[in-house]
Amino acid sequence: MASLGELARASGLLHAPTGRVGSALAALAVREGCDALLGARIVAGRLEATPDARPTLIAAYRTAIAHDLLFGRALEELGAALRRAEIPALLLKGAALRRLVFAAGERSMSDVDVLVPARRWSDAIAAVGAPIGVAGRPVTSRHDYAALVAVGGMPVEIHRHLCAQPLFSVDERALFLRADEGADGLAVPAPSDLFISLAIHAAKHGFALPFRAVLDALALAPLANADAVVDRALAFRAENACAAWLAILVRAGLGGPWIEAASRLGATGPRARLVARTAPFGGHDRPWRRVARIAGSVTPFRAALWLGQRSLFRLLDALATHV
Repeated sequence: MASLGELARASGLLHAPTGRVGSALAALAVREGCDALLGARIVAGRLEATPDARPTLIAAYRTAIAHDLLFGRALEELGAALRRAEIPALLLKGAALRRLVFAAGERSMSDVDVLVPARRWSDAIAAVGAPIGVAGRPVTSRHDYAALVAVGGMPVEIHRHLCAQPLFSVDERALFLRADEGADGLAVPAPSDLFISLAIHAAKHGFALPFRAVLDALALAPLANADAVVDRALAFRAENACAAWLAILVRAGLGGPWIEAASRLGATGPRARLVARTAPFGGHDRPWRRVARIAGSVTPFRAALWLGQRSLFRLLDALATHV
């Protein structure tokens, strides 16, 4: 049976790709969202695959290239609309990683995430298009930290915050100040900021993410500064989340200064170790376990605030849909 360790080695992010990809590893790559990356390695001649695995991975790579073109056009339209409205925008997650570390077709994307100043969130949505509400969640959709819109036929999440406000204290103004603005008006976070944002993204999902999220962080780590990541994790009150995330990454093979950074943040402490060891991959887990890991990634006070807010929104959603 193929393992996540084999998948990390085949990715070539920690060292030259090793081994030969067979059908079992290809199936695991598909499940964990890493098939396009392996397909890119095969096309480049850096990785070998068996005849039954090769077509699947190359097809994923070609599909990702096609999606890159579609999302590229959507980003052009998004950047133009926000520039006209004089709204700064910061790319997040896959779109930012695509500009910093991944070549065309190496990383698949299901949507684009972009952060705008909270005070201009409604203006940004109006400039781009009407939000796509979540069925049965009318109150949550209005008060959430992000809204889904369609730009050029592609899904775009416009964020006013990285995640639900009670969880962390992210200095989003500082993210914009340290970012590198592109010619299209869409900025890319500083690598250390993007690294922290990936940890926060993982934590807000209870670390129930595909293994692609781990490969994202491994690809970004050489550009990020471990000391800066520690400092910003502390400043953003995200030390528990980052400690758990680094514990996962170190277990996947990340070394060097990141081992010390993980220790400084408490990755060997009982809470971070528990969160890291119970984190599944494939994105599937029981809801209560995800909630428990989210709560374990923040202080008890912030966990109580988040749970209270979440419960209130769910109650108001239920009342609104049954009135």
